[in-house]
Amino acid sequence: MNNVTTMAISKAISASTKVAKEARNTLTVGSHPVHAMVNLDGVLNVEADQEITPTASILNEEFLITVLHCAGITREAALKAVKAVADTYLVDWQGTKDDKKAAKAARKAKVEQIDPEGKLSDIFTAFKASLPKIPRAGKVTFKGDVSEVAMPVVHGVQAVESEVA
Repeated sequence: MNNVTTMAISKAISASTKVAKEARNTLTVGSHPVHAMVNLDGVLNVEADQEITPTASILNEEFLITVLHCAGITREAALKAVKAVADTYLVDWQGTKDDKKAAKAARKAKVEQIDPEGKLSDIFTAFKASLPKIPRAGKVTFKGDVSEVAMPVVHGVQAVESEVA
């Protein structure tokens, strides 16, 4: 199998998460043998590599702890503040869609209250712009169809079909 085929199969499988979730709900606990032949027909699109600003890698625990320390906040006050923020504003990691929207709105309102002129946001935006770019592989997508093919008869015996196509 060549690399294009391997990537197309991978993307076709990962693109159908809704189908996979529905299939998962029908499975019972245990091991399930799988023997399937599939037909994959479509187009694999590979975008050009690009350089991105690694903002996700700076917003971590070390960054937060260092910012709190530089602001003169004691360890105990920092612990109390982090817990309060987590309890009040980070509830969107769980709960309903409305809970998540409400938590995001509350965070946005709190930031506007803390920084009404947006000066902290401006500093952070400038800081992000100053970060060195890092390479990132271009996005790969697959558009097409995946269908199960009837199992061949080998030596007079029909192959066992899998539970989930």
